[in-house]
Amino acid sequence: MTLFDIFPRTTFVHKNDIGEQLRHVRSEADESMDAFVDNESAFRIAEELVDTIVSSVTGLRILAEKYDVDVEDIIRGVNGKNQFRGYHS
Repeated sequence: MTLFDIFPRTTFVHKNDIGEQLRHVRSEADESMDAFVDNESAFRIAEELVDTIVSSVTGLRILAEKYDVDVEDIIRGVNGKNQFRGYHS
């Protein structure tokens, strides 16, 4: 199973360029922080974080489809880097 199997393709893949999508990722991350700062429930913060993930996955699909980026290869590389740095428990 891949990241793209978990999260459905959104309509924004063909509508947005990567710059627009990165701005959307930032806005979703800001909403996550706002929920935290406003002392909203853990459930509400989690919803905003999942929105951030969906927006990020949309950005990765844009990079895969429009810029021929091998996202699975990138994920393996980042996981390897993070494992080397001791980030995995």
